[in-house]
Amino acid sequence: MKKIKDILGKVLLSIRKTFNKLCQLFKTLFKTKQSKIIGLVVFSVIFIVVLVALFPHGKKDKFALDGYYEFLPSEVRKVYSNLVKVSCGGDLKFSTDVGAGEKKVSELSKNNLLDYMFSYLDKNGELTDKMDDSVIRKTAKKLFYEDVDLLNDIKNYNYGEYTYNLDRGKITRKKHECEVSDTKHVLHLYGFNSDKNNLYIDVNVAYLKDGILYDYDNKQLGEYDESVAKLQGLTGETSYYHITYVREDNEYKLVSVDWRNRT
Repeated sequence: MKKIKDILGKVLLSIRKTFNKLCQLFKTLFKTKQSKIIGLVVFSVIFIVVLVALFPHGKKDKFALDGYYEFLPSEVRKVYSNLVKVSCGGDLKFSTDVGAGEKKVSELSKNNLLDYMFSYLDKNGELTDKMDDSVIRKTAKKLFYEDVDLLNDIKNYNYGEYTYNLDRGKITRKKHECEVSDTKHVLHLYGFNSDKNNLYIDVNVAYLKDGILYDYDNKQLGEYDESVAKLQGLTGETSYYHITYVREDNEYKLVSVDWRNRT
């Protein structure tokens, strides 16, 4: 399993080596007056290229996450983005228990599957005031490895600031007040692995209450101001979701969730 902090360390080491090489190049260029002028021109070009690379421009990645995750492969960011910021209660909490074993898609609650699906639709800008029910069928086929029928469960279903209902083949929504719980579920992508047809991600699990982060054994982990960069240290020893996806029709489909203890 590839740990996020290890990958980040390799990225930073590569940047440091590149910077050292550039410093040596500039020392060589700046030996004479003429070479100084050439060196300044080269430096200016490089500086502009770096700025263009660092700052977003044009169409943004519709699966964009916190900058902490930007160096991850796109397929990892895509599936992980469906798990975060899915409700007023925070990130997605699956309907399973620690040590309960692997739960297939069909064994998870319909509300879990709806949250996962609507998170996907939301992050792709596909949630509107009126949608055809075919959107739900097509999206379920895209996201889940097993066949699941979720249409009949869209009855007073709350996602974000709206309540959704199925009415004669159309899904409509009305504004509703987001009910904020005193606890908030918090996930952090810890590591990932993949082969030709499968993708596996490990996601640390915790909850936030009154600005303090806890694991699900109610052990206090520390203060948390919702800065993602801090989660690596705070959740390093918590239980975690081991989530399996299968690649099919150029999509990674959710197969199962296993909530595991780290020890």
